[in-house]
Amino acid sequence: MIVDGRLAAEACAPPAPGCGEIGVAPRIRSDLYHMLAESLADPAVMAGSPMASPLAKAVTRGAETLGSAACRRALFALDDLPPAGGEEVRQRFEQIVNRPNARPLPLYESLALNGRLFGPATERVAEQLRRYGLEPDGDLPDSASMELAFLAFLVEAEAKAQLAGDERTARQLRRDMRHFLNEHALAWLPQVGRSLAHSGDPYFVMLGHLLEDFLKEEQLRALMSGKGRARSDTPFIVDSQQCGLCGFCVQSCPTGALYVSENETTTYLLLKPEHCIGCAKCLPV
Repeated sequence: MIVDGRLAAEACAPPAPGCGEIGVAPRIRSDLYHMLAESLADPAVMAGSPMASPLAKAVTRGAETLGSAACRRALFALDDLPPAGGEEVRQRFEQIVNRPNARPLPLYESLALNGRLFGPATERVAEQLRRYGLEPDGDLPDSASMELAFLAFLVEAEAKAQLAGDERTARQLRRDMRHFLNEHALAWLPQVGRSLAHSGDPYFVMLGHLLEDFLKEEQLRALMSGKGRARSDTPFIVDSQQCGLCGFCVQSCPTGALYVSENETTTYLLLKPEHCIGCAKCLPV
């Protein structure tokens, strides 16, 4: 998505799994943001065999390694989808966006919130991009794909700052991530997701649920980070009912960050965030 300092929603594919030196968890989160951006910019990326698509690969890694409930749900939906050609998927998306006798599905923040293109949100998003030397390539800065691409950039940038030991920059990037999520992405993209989920088209029902649910997980992740309880790549359980307190994840932790504590009435699974290196080995367990 980031090409020569420019945000390009269609210009390049997301980074290959494992490329670069950033941690596993931020790489997967970045890949998911990239694939959501790509899918909204050109839905033909979902064409062909659904389980062989780049989106399916990113969702699989999110389900297996991040323990993402949003990705697990999308994975089951993808497994049920029939193959479709690229032009067919584009046409189906166009029919959803421009519904007969209905308001078009807004794919721009200003259009969604103010009813017109190039409103106040457009300039506010552009200012955020310029802070990092970025500018949109071929689209308005407040498009759904551009905002998702920028979130992918922030995830990677924070991980690189942490890798370099620059905690001051990493903290600023976390603040920028929380701000952008709360002031922009979460203000309208979940509604886009819900509209797609209610479209009746199985491809876009899946995509809509993934968009809304993954952003909710990211909101929770950002909230935890903002309260000083975790870095952005620190693992957490989205659905606590899934934890049976078996302790196997504790055995998988290479630094002792995870541990089980008990008293006379309760058993707890606890995490020492300062010891967590974001390796994500505990999450599949």
